Amino acid sequence: MNGYQLNIRLDQYFNGGKDRIYADFMYMPQNSQFLWWHSGYNGTTPSWARYGNLNYTHSFSGSLVNQASITWQRYRTAFTGNAAEVIPFLTLIFGSPFSPGTSYFGSPGLDVGKEHNYTLRDDLTWVWGNHSFKFGFQGAHNDTWTDDTAARAHPTDVFFSGWPQFFDDSPFNYDLATLSAKTGQFLPQLFGAQVANFSLYAQDDWRVTSHLKLTLGLRWDDYGNPSAYGLHALPFAQVFPGSGSTLAQQMAGASVKTVTNAFAGRSANNILPRAGFA
Repeated sequence: MNGYQLNIRLDQYFNGGKDRIYADFMYMPQNSQFLWWHSGYNGTTPSWARYGNLNYTHSFSGSLVNQASITWQRYRTAFTGNAAEVIPFLTLIFGSPFSPGTSYFGSPGLDVGKEHNYTLRDDLTWVWGNHSFKFGFQGAHNDTWTDDTAARAHPTDVFFSGWPQFFDDSPFNYDLATLSAKTGQFLPQLFGAQVANFSLYAQDDWRVTSHLKLTLGLRWDDYGNPSAYGLHALPFAQVFPGSGSTLAQQMAGASVKTVTNAFAGRSANNILPRAGFA
């Protein structure tokens, strides 16, 4: 693997030390090799990641501090058909993948993907007597997109019943994901999803005595409901059971329909209490 990491950081205090700005940027490209049993399936896996963070801290007083931050992250990855170095004795160490009744899996074409993450967060800390209160909010947007068309346009899971069939190049079964099960026509393998989620929390660290501290907290999360993202991304599909009182009857009349979101509704009622002592 070849790669490097570039990191730039900035810290600035002002207003007599009551305010602080912190900024950080990181860039990490790399190009590694993917080795497979079959030399035709070897390739390279280049990727890069970019990360940025801007943080602002303000001290209202010695007992009240607020910290806000914005985080940005981008990630790119690919599988290419560029030749990778081959280890000749690899199959001698781990055994052959072409033994009767087994299969081999590879990605002979270009496979690319990308991800983004954007997060806004705010935390407030207030010390009052023997209590240390903490309140916080977080909102995030996440998305991902993958183009598997070139990789899945070839047979991806090939089964042979034995060595003679393998040497004759006569598989008894293989998968071809780019054929639509509904129309029989070419179907590009473009997958993408995005979701927004939110969180709120409150916590109290209470020093009851010099030998006992209680921690009481409550957190609420809204995990959102994923929707399609990216150019020509395939829609979500759900299986709807048919009529009948038994599972067999419902499955016999089942149908597959495209939907806008992955779930029927948002997952917004997630409440997590916590309690601890030391």
